[in-house]
Amino acid sequence: MTGSVNFVTVGQNMRILIVEDSDAEAFLIETLFCNAGAFTGELVRAKDVEKALEHIEAGAFDIVFVDHFLGAATGTALIQGAGGRKCPTPMILMSGLGSPAVEAEALEAGAVDYIDKDPLSAELLLRTVRFTLKNHEQALQAKASELYHQEIAAKAQAASDEKTSFLANMSHELRAPLNAIIDLSETLQKDIAGEIHGPNTEQYNEYMEDIHRSSLHLMKRISDVLDMSQIDAGGIDINLEETHLNYVIEEVIIMTLMQASDKDIDVEFAIPANLIGFSADSRLLGQVLINLVANSIKVTPNGGRVDITAAIERQNLVIRVHDTGSGIEQTEIARFTNPGVQPLQGPATAGSAASDDGAGLLAGLGLSVCKSIMEMHLGGKPIDSVPGEGTCATIWLPSNLNILNNRPS
Repeated sequence: MTGSVNFVTVGQNMRILIVEDSDAEAFLIETLFCNAGAFTGELVRAKDVEKALEHIEAGAFDIVFVDHFLGAATGTALIQGAGGRKCPTPMILMSGLGSPAVEAEALEAGAVDYIDKDPLSAELLLRTVRFTLKNHEQALQAKASELYHQEIAAKAQAASDEKTSFLANMSHELRAPLNAIIDLSETLQKDIAGEIHGPNTEQYNEYMEDIHRSSLHLMKRISDVLDMSQIDAGGIDINLEETHLNYVIEEVIIMTLMQASDKDIDVEFAIPANLIGFSADSRLLGQVLINLVANSIKVTPNGGRVDITAAIERQNLVIRVHDTGSGIEQTEIARFTNPGVQPLQGPATAGSAASDDGAGLLAGLGLSVCKSIMEMHLGGKPIDSVPGEGTCATIWLPSNLNILNNRPS
């Protein structure tokens, strides 16, 4: 095939196939091409459909002119048999009928263009060649671009699938020994194998409690990481159930207690006693709140405060997490909720970097996932922040059980 079209020497080094069963018509077309000063290529004639298909399948021509009537066959049938627009060689239908219906039939069959043989001129032929080659080249470029983007999308999907599989396998490998640690710590706590005696019994019991709590904490973190991958791949369903917000927030307080204690930060919550019940996936909702509270603790200086409040506003359950940190610039908020962005950075404490705690890292990774979880609940997660005045992250979801149970699939 030729490359880019030179409008002055359009016919140079070109090979054109003329499919015409009439000797007189074929002679006329060849004469017009040869008398055109811009054409210096090669003309080949095929008298029937079978011979034309052989030439087209060989792929040795730059363009094909096909007559409408080819004995018992038609030019549109030939174009369709050659593959229409999928054929790598552009085809033009010629007809002396001058009928819009024939033109429409030709284009529907896959012809790139249609020309009327009455009157036919060298200028018309060359103009048609220019138009056809230009459009065909653009179509090939568009097809190449489409195939490229399909390949990129396929590679991205393969990478996503590989990541999901890796995280699933890694989670399984980590859960097995963690389950053993949890079981053993529970056994020691319940004195199933006998009581621990000695002057440091109380301290040992505290150690067992710390081991058990930390193991449960780590198990949940592993589950959260796996959830992130599944949500990112669109492969997780929410389990709607009647949810009690007090229980969810109490668990959040427990899960972030160590992180808050290290920085002497008070985490308080105020839930109205008359708060009506609502439907949600309590585990995923807890994950959202853990991420938000952990981030608030992370960006709040030592001795600060994090408040969790809840209320019913316009038939929605609204939960706010407000901290006394340094705040975030409005231009940065959207960036922090995008996947892959570094977690929020808080002020460093003595002897450690601000980002070296696992909860903060998970929170940074999970901000975009929090948004996805709330959208799965038909809710949202806006963030408001004023530099120097702290940050308020708000999540909301419909409090009406029927709305959630009839959410769009």
